[in-house]
Amino acid sequence: MKKYLWIPIFLISVIALDLGWVAAFERPLFAIKDDSDSVDIKYFGLFYDVVDCFESETKILSKGSKYACPTSSVTELAPMIMVDGTLYVYSGMWHEIAKCGVMDGEITSHVSSKIVPYTDNQANFTGVSGYQFGSNHTIEIPMDGKWMIFVTEEKLKSYESYPLVDDLPEIRGADKTILVCYEGTLYAKSYACVDVMITGEPNGYIEMLVPSYLVPVLDNETNQSELYMAPVYGKGTNSSILLDVNGVYELFEKVDE
Repeated sequence: MKKYLWIPIFLISVIALDLGWVAAFERPLFAIKDDSDSVDIKYFGLFYDVVDCFESETKILSKGSKYACPTSSVTELAPMIMVDGTLYVYSGMWHEIAKCGVMDGEITSHVSSKIVPYTDNQANFTGVSGYQFGSNHTIEIPMDGKWMIFVTEEKLKSYESYPLVDDLPEIRGADKTILVCYEGTLYAKSYACVDVMITGEPNGYIEMLVPSYLVPVLDNETNQSELYMAPVYGKGTNSSILLDVNGVYELFEKVDE
């Protein structure tokens, strides 16, 4: 009889090992993954099954247990990513500035486009693998030859308090839709052409973007992606400043508010 004692001991050990693997890696040691198009992920194991409904906790089930993920009527959400415990949402803004190819982090998991990411380095969209930290606490992700800008939900909500470009009166001699805020002063792109050669270091840079339909209100902020990270020459108290836009100097005139 003793010669068969190893069989239950072996089974108990394998079951315990499988449960430990489930607890550590959220899938059984010996498992088949269900690759259906459903929003949940199922792993069918020898002793335990695992169901991930993209909730805060993975469901660990004993073999043969029944569990159905709740159906969701939520429509597709905006692209989102979670980094360092903070949720970032696509702002609708982007730029095409060439950047260093070294990523600050990698997207390691994905959820459905109808689900809000709930763990670090997780996104609810596909087609990208890495991200970089941008200026002013943004996340920038390369896609289709440009950089998508993601901001926190708090920042996205703050845009609701910004003035609208449509509400600005027409500006004589300047384009009211192309704006920068620099050292507390609002400037609009002048229709006048300039032909200058400037030497020396710039006084500053345009480091933040807001959607094009908004009026910039914070220092070093613009509503045009082509002005993002442009060097600024001149002081914000002047009636005009110059921006170096891809090697071309453009004149911006102070907006009288």
